[in-house]
Amino acid sequence: MQEKLPTEWADVGITVPGHAKGQVKVFCPQCHDQRRNKTDKSLSVNLEERVWQCHYPPCSWSGRLFDQELLQQRKKRVYTPPAEPPPHLSEKSKKYLNSRSLSDNTIRRFKITDGMEWMPQTEKEQNCIRFPYYRNEQLVNIKYRDGAKNFKMAKDAELIFFHLDAIEGAEECVITEGEIDCMSAYEAGVYQVVSVPNGASKPGAGKAAPKLEYLDNCFEYFTVMKRIVIATDGDTAGRSLRDELARRLGRHRCVYVVYPEGTKDLNEVLLTHGKDRVKQVLSEAVAFPIEGVHTVTDFEADLDQLYLEGIKRGDQIGYPDFDKLFSFKRGQFTVVTGIPNHGKSAFLNQCLVRLSSRYGWKHAICSFEHQPVMHHAAKLISCFLGKRFDPSTINTTQWAWGKLFVDEHFYFFNTEDIELTVGSLLDKAKELVMRYGIDSFTIDPWNYIEFNLERGETETMFISRALTLITKFSRAYDVHVFLVAHPAKMSKTGKGFDIPNLYSIAGSAHFNNKTDNGITVHIDEMTGNPVVYVQKVREQPYTGVKGHSIFRFEVGTGRYAELDTSFSDEVPLYLDRKGYDYGLLADDPIKFPQDEIIF
Repeated sequence: MQEKLPTEWADVGITVPGHAKGQVKVFCPQCHDQRRNKTDKSLSVNLEERVWQCHYPPCSWSGRLFDQELLQQRKKRVYTPPAEPPPHLSEKSKKYLNSRSLSDNTIRRFKITDGMEWMPQTEKEQNCIRFPYYRNEQLVNIKYRDGAKNFKMAKDAELIFFHLDAIEGAEECVITEGEIDCMSAYEAGVYQVVSVPNGASKPGAGKAAPKLEYLDNCFEYFTVMKRIVIATDGDTAGRSLRDELARRLGRHRCVYVVYPEGTKDLNEVLLTHGKDRVKQVLSEAVAFPIEGVHTVTDFEADLDQLYLEGIKRGDQIGYPDFDKLFSFKRGQFTVVTGIPNHGKSAFLNQCLVRLSSRYGWKHAICSFEHQPVMHHAAKLISCFLGKRFDPSTINTTQWAWGKLFVDEHFYFFNTEDIELTVGSLLDKAKELVMRYGIDSFTIDPWNYIEFNLERGETETMFISRALTLITKFSRAYDVHVFLVAHPAKMSKTGKGFDIPNLYSIAGSAHFNNKTDNGITVHIDEMTGNPVVYVQKVREQPYTGVKGHSIFRFEVGTGRYAELDTSFSDEVPLYLDRKGYDYGLLADDPIKFPQDEIIF
């Protein structure tokens, strides 16, 4: 049974006088029964900040009530649909839609209305066109658009595709980038068409791939599709959205439109060339290139962008020295090795947390050594919060945010329930790409994989075949694959164990030859510091270069910090990315004792 998050004082057993305001002192429900002094009100309660702290040293209980609004941020949240708007459309708004070559019949079909609505961009009420979003003929959301092309969606409503009911049970559909483009396709006689609700954002350094919450909420509508025409805009942001939609939905069944010169979306085609050309553009949509076979024509637009903007590095995780050596790109395959208990899995955990907090990466993890999965989740929460996994150091609000963070970004394989072959694990990862848009897939460690040798196949031949399958998966689905692999028995010198490399991994030299990147995590036995060695980078210098970076490790939290730097807090970065104030997550007054930090 799921624990009820405390939102009222009674939920945590605190009794507050009904007339009280500001800060009061009351009996502590955690220690009062054990106290000799029954008159001591040791619990300070701030009613405005909704926090408490017991000042009796053996207890020191503290926490914060969970804000009711945060409950709505959970993945399984309860949405609030807007009220059905009155069926009114002003002559001015209708005239605008007509000027976009949309007929009165199409306008009525989509139930377009208008009215006054407060817009955050102008901080006042504006007359807005209302685009209603229906599912099963029930209103789910509304997009508001004012005359200056400012947009907003209805508050607390679910994100779904526009015109969703039109594709129920269909085997083919068109996806556009905006409601007017969707209506333009309908105007041209293409009826099985939907639009994404929030357009596309321009990609750039430090920006995550588009996160398609609306696809998560509507995925079942696309399970039977055989052909999906992606008609996003022809600009850089539109191509980024196109590629992410194709990755999620499966490139094998997606095609994309190429617009006539001088146009960038379906409405411009309708305005400039008419209905028949809209249908022609959609019918002549281009298939994504066949895997492994390309011509310049296939990627000409992307090549031009590369020429203009240059090759960019991948995502960097905030370690000044390490960031100079390595960056993380989707579509690559990285092997992480190291002597047992030298921290390779812990360092990888830290990398995954930082990729999520800073860029929104989603991760699938098949970890045989972190079972049950709740223990792995607990480590990730501690690493994210920077606090030892203990109620005395993590208050209730921090705990709720930690769970939310891990719930949003991590998908754990239950190794007891799945077949442990490379093919089976990759099939499961493919499902997660299409269903949730994962950005990375971790297998930890390699030696738990079942070797299903074919007739006459040696172990070395199997490893080569398996690593090829992993590489092809990472390329085809644009997912960064992390494979944790133990080295063979290492020799020991007077200064400790030799530093392993990819050739040291038990089984085959293919671990070096068939991967994009190789990282070794090794504790220097002279200093006690963890050292991370970047030992292979295929795309030098764009992904990174060879070298090493020296770290410290914090045992209680699982965090790493480079020498002469502090253990950085990832929580503000995550909250900022989600648009929240860090003040929502008050720091716990209980600090780590110094002996919790080693190295």
